Amino acid sequence: TASNPRYTLIQETTELQVFEHGILHLTVEKEGEQVAFGEFRFRGDTDIVKQHVLKREVAHLEGHLWIPEDLSLARQNLLSLGIFSKVDPAPDQTEVVNNANDVKGTSTGNPHPTPKTNDVVITVRKQKPRTFRYGGGYGTAEGWRATLDLTNINFLFKRNIRGSVRGRLAWRDELGYLLEAKLTEPWLIWRIRGSLQASAKKLEVDDNVRALEGSFILERQLGKSNYLDFRYSYRDLNQPIPLTIPDFSTEIGDFGEQNPFATTVSSLRLSWTYDSLVNPLNPIGGIFNEITLEYAGGFLQGETSFIKTTTNTEYYQRLVGDLILGTAVRLGVTNGLRSNRRAELLSFERFWAGGGKTVRGYAERSLGPEDIAGTYRGDVQFIFKTELRFPIYRLIRGALFFDAGNVWNSLEDLRTITQLPSAVGAGLYLDFGPLTVGVDYAFPLVHVPSSPDTSRAHFRLGSTF
Repeated sequence: TASNPRYTLIQETTELQVFEHGILHLTVEKEGEQVAFGEFRFRGDTDIVKQHVLKREVAHLEGHLWIPEDLSLARQNLLSLGIFSKVDPAPDQTEVVNNANDVKGTSTGNPHPTPKTNDVVITVRKQKPRTFRYGGGYGTAEGWRATLDLTNINFLFKRNIRGSVRGRLAWRDELGYLLEAKLTEPWLIWRIRGSLQASAKKLEVDDNVRALEGSFILERQLGKSNYLDFRYSYRDLNQPIPLTIPDFSTEIGDFGEQNPFATTVSSLRLSWTYDSLVNPLNPIGGIFNEITLEYAGGFLQGETSFIKTTTNTEYYQRLVGDLILGTAVRLGVTNGLRSNRRAELLSFERFWAGGGKTVRGYAERSLGPEDIAGTYRGDVQFIFKTELRFPIYRLIRGALFFDAGNVWNSLEDLRTITQLPSAVGAGLYLDFGPLTVGVDYAFPLVHVPSSPDTSRAHFRLGSTF
């Protein structure tokens, strides 16, 4: 190795060339004996799953150089199967095999002889594949909610096929519900995960639109922090008839004998996610970025046509000690909704702003233009949030924040912006590590008729971004 980076070294088979005059100090270390992964064998509670489910997680390592990080990653992959509580890999001490090519390599003068191989024994201990979870909480967008999750990690034929059912009841101004069933094959195509998902929901965050949806999903993790998601979805949507239209039957004729508050959406969606957050539920560092492109209608059929692009970026940095600065930017643009006369009236596919997760200081979903259904929605969205979090005493922490954002009907409306709804405020909360609970109090800087309050409190549960 060279101690002076100004020198250029060229290493040939029999000589080392140095370019540039002067004294170059080199430290030469003898390379140790190379070892490669041999055969992987499993013992312990291996009967709960097919052998190929275990082998596929380590087969790519056999014959490759022994790198501890690769073995550690394989261990994590085996634990992520969800059916083992313990995974212990170790070299097989009963046999160390030298490849026969080693002898040939030394006799022919091969400077890179074939490494010897060490077999690996992995001991596994099973855990219950079925889980049952229930809980409750409060969200500013949904109100009070109760959830129930049933999951089986080894659902069919001992192939690690995963089945889950999730239910939720929520109450804010009226009762809402969510019911979702999902079946997942972790290795549908190589390491591409495939899922079938069906759901039915009616939640206030979606203006109580009744949504029936079926999806086929392909997911792939790329490295440690990158994820790709490609899915086809079909949605049947029905929005409650606004009270502002008392005799709706007489209004249908204006829309060509079709109900403007019901539609179907057939779409393809591609998402890329980068996630390096430290402590994702209560981030103290790292970056999260998600970019999504969705195409609906056209050759996919369905009654609503649009192209929707969204991006969400969050950045967290520890400044000094426990002083954390968090910043988030959210952008969204939908093209094509204006060409479909009914899609403009259906709020489910449009953006919203205002409230604890978007722009604090304003009522939930109160910003932007009002449509015929009485909801405030837009085809363009911009949200900016920044927050400084600091310790006060033990579990008690405080926050100072600034939020801004809005939604608009079109990109052309951005040219007429005079003031952007924004607010400043402070928060006080308890930090339990992955969970935070507290209250934020915000003061709007720009008056909005749909949210006339001069100040507003928001309940904080988890991340505000």
